[in-house]
Amino acid sequence: MTTLINDIKELKSRMVCRKVDNEMVLVPIVSDVAEMKVIYTLNEVASFIWEKVDEVETLNEIVSAVVDNFDTDQQTAVNDVNDFFNELLDKNV
Repeated sequence: MTTLINDIKELKSRMVCRKVDNEMVLVPIVSDVAEMKVIYTLNEVASFIWEKVDEVETLNEIVSAVVDNFDTDQQTAVNDVNDFFNELLDKNV
C-alpha cells in the first residue's frame, strides 16, 4: 500500500487542482493541449481524499479520515479510496 501512496503523490505533482463552485477540478499538466486526455471533476468525498494525500504517509490514514468525516464504514471507505486512486492511475494521467 505504501507504493500506491507514493504513486499517487507523484501523480499529484503532475496535476493542477482548482476549486470551482463546490467541486474540485483536476487537470493534468501537459506540454500540449492536444495531449490532454481527461479532466476530472471531483465530488465532495473525492476532493477530501485528494486533499489528504499531502498530509499523510499511508492510505490507511486517508481511509481513517474518510470514516471520521463522512457517514461511511471502514470497508466502504477502503473500497472508495482504492477505486478512486486506481482509476486515476489506470488512466495514466
